[in-house]
Amino acid sequence: MEDTIQPTTEVISSGLTPLQFYFLARLEHVLQLRFEQSGNLNEGGAQLLDRTIYSTYCDCLDLGVGARGQEIMHQFLVVNPEQQRN
Repeated sequence: MEDTIQPTTEVISSGLTPLQFYFLARLEHVLQLRFEQSGNLNEGGAQLLDRTIYSTYCDCLDLGVGARGQEIMHQFLVVNPEQQRN
């Protein structure tokens, strides 16, 4: 029995490796959590998510997809400007 994970059609059509795709999706997910839950987080929770965002972005840089990571972060800054002021 083979335990390897087969790339999905979405990963293959994006031109990304599965690892690149994973870290970009993770970055998008933690950004979404940060902005959706910003009103419910205490200072420690916000710092934890901010550090997770930074670490995941660094992973994207290391994998050569930093520009796409920046695009994802920019989308959240533009979509959620009122949450940035809080």
